[in-house]
Amino acid sequence: AGEGGWVRTGAGGWGLGAGAVGIEDATASSSMASAKRFEDLICWQLAAELSDLVDEMTSSGPASYDHDLKSQIRKSACKSPAQIAEAYARWDPADTANMLRIARASLAETQSHLLKGKKRNYWTPEIFDKAWTLSDRAMGATTNYMKERQRTAALEKQRLRTRTKAP
Repeated sequence: AGEGGWVRTGAGGWGLGAGAVGIEDATASSSMASAKRFEDLICWQLAAELSDLVDEMTSSGPASYDHDLKSQIRKSACKSPAQIAEAYARWDPADTANMLRIARASLAETQSHLLKGKKRNYWTPEIFDKAWTLSDRAMGATTNYMKERQRTAALEKQRLRTRTKAP
């Protein structure tokens, strides 16, 4: 797994835990196994970093004068880390996966606003590319976490069916 599969360890370093959820590798059995809190999730870290970057991008320059776009992109960018945190706190794999679908939608909304700002020449190509890459990485990590939670939910549902069929 690439960098996206790593989580922060208690010792302040990085480690690839049994349940690490990343961008390239989402084969782990449970993302909660490595993450002790939502801040440990790579998808949350990337989404939060994107939110901070969007705040910077809209604090000055042409984007700061477009109040509609500024408000919309800031709202969508700050929703995704909050939704990922809420997903983590839900514990039930199916509920978690559903909240992560919503977080992905907020990330896509942010990407749409980024493209609108790019079209209006609000940012330098370097700043736009940085934001786009960050949004793409956040989307990938969130998608992998969601898929892992969907697989876990399906397995739990299958186990429950198997138990109810047993004599």
